[in-house]
Amino acid sequence: MGNTECFSVDFSKNPARPYFSAAFTDGYVRIWSLTDLVNNEGTLDKPKFEIENGVVLGPVDVKFNSEGNRIAASSVDSSLRVFNILESTEG
Repeated sequence: MGNTECFSVDFSKNPARPYFSAAFTDGYVRIWSLTDLVNNEGTLDKPKFEIENGVVLGPVDVKFNSEGNRIAASSVDSSLRVFNILESTEG
């Protein structure tokens, strides 16, 4: 993640999707699994999901929807983008 600053953080309110997200000045929106972090299966250096160009000019805010399967990111350029969070169904 290098030289980038975080401007917004949100936590999913759905217990089935215990995620938290952050929007960064490098344009990425990164999402981590709290379960993975607690179980030492993940680290802050390796988010579960990364959305390149999640924000264009600079982050203002990120928010999960109530189900925790979508995230909205707003930017200084007045844009708002909504992304689906798709989990692998390997099995």
